[in-house]
Amino acid sequence: MLQELAEVIRKGEENGNNMTIRLTLPSGLEIIGLPTENFYAGEWDLGPTWNYLVLADQPFLVDTGKFGMGRKLLEMMESAGVSRGDVGSIVLSHGHEDHDGGLFEMVEATGAKVKAHRIYDRLIRLYPTKSPAGVNKSFPASCWHCFMPESFSSKHCLGYHQERSRLKIERIGDGRRTMGEGIQTYHLPGHSPDALAIMIGGEVLIVGDTVLPEITPFPSREAFFDQVSEILAPEYTRAESIYGLRAYIRSLRKLEQIGRTVTDLLVLPGHRLFYNNH
Repeated sequence: MLQELAEVIRKGEENGNNMTIRLTLPSGLEIIGLPTENFYAGEWDLGPTWNYLVLADQPFLVDTGKFGMGRKLLEMMESAGVSRGDVGSIVLSHGHEDHDGGLFEMVEATGAKVKAHRIYDRLIRLYPTKSPAGVNKSFPASCWHCFMPESFSSKHCLGYHQERSRLKIERIGDGRRTMGEGIQTYHLPGHSPDALAIMIGGEVLIVGDTVLPEITPFPSREAFFDQVSEILAPEYTRAESIYGLRAYIRSLRKLEQIGRTVTDLLVLPGHRLFYNNH
């Protein structure tokens, strides 16, 4: 199905880097696939982050790649014939740096509104008086559990955290939510507590990292909830509702139910849409 709908606008590398594709759905709606590089190798090679530009009546972008990829994403978008001024909003599948790292740069360049789950809006903020002992107070709540040494995070992460914490977010709530005509979101926590899938016209479901080809997404840990429970209260009081393997399995069951009710559904992942030359 994917091969029938896809047109390769620009060929890239065997893992998908520097590739651009256009998907034309049966309804006529077009989606541009814009993969931005990840700087991993070996066992950590997920391939690039696949960001999707949905050319609906009000075009929107899903995800923005790693920190520093905003300019590259803009160039790819414009090379596909889409002006930066055409993008009205940016929707985040979840708040991991390889998906929202380019967000601040994209907002600055396009003026687009940011839409994300309400947990994302809580976790990207800085809470220096509430951060656990031993945690860098320049870190947002989403990274209080980070295991990387401060020498690494100070060099690679602080700019990303500071920029992201200044963004204004239009919050998306739990469950199934309508985002526009024919566009709905589903809250699917587990890989990340703020994970969303975006359904477009009953034809396409963009799933972020909740389902990936050939590889299993890494679930979060319920223990992370203890550090941020005060930040997320009163809406969330149980760790297993949004963190960990139990939450992830429930989200997979939700996706299974969607798949049973929607025929010929095209699923677009956050990584490995194209990999190993296929």
